[in-house]
Amino acid sequence: MDIRKITAKETLSIRHQVLWPSLPMEKCILAEDNTGQHFGGYVDDALICVASVFSCKNNHRLRKFAVLPDMQGKGCGTEMLKYICEALNHKTVSFLWLDARTTAIPFYQKLEFEQLGDTFYKRDVLYVKMQRALTFSP
Repeated sequence: MDIRKITAKETLSIRHQVLWPSLPMEKCILAEDNTGQHFGGYVDDALICVASVFSCKNNHRLRKFAVLPDMQGKGCGTEMLKYICEALNHKTVSFLWLDARTTAIPFYQKLEFEQLGDTFYKRDVLYVKMQRALTFSP
């Protein structure tokens, strides 16, 4: 998989297809999209995976991480998340955190994320906050 930086607009189709297909595509746009870093994973020049990262002091937040359904379970999401963690290790960032759908907890745990706090709902989907410590050289 070839991973590269993309625009927020380029993430929208996959965000919509994977995360909230029953809602209008506009619901997949984040107010802070213009301040984030957006990553795309390509196979044979086709975009199959997207993720957005937003900075906040000494941490980063992963949002709108999505892999096309027919590519899930093939290691694309793992490769993308490892790439992002490595990229963030070169900055003065203490940790990466995200709101994970509870169905994805085992996936994130394999990549050293820890569950924090209680579960909560966004719309009708159950989530939990997870985070992973990052190492860096100041």
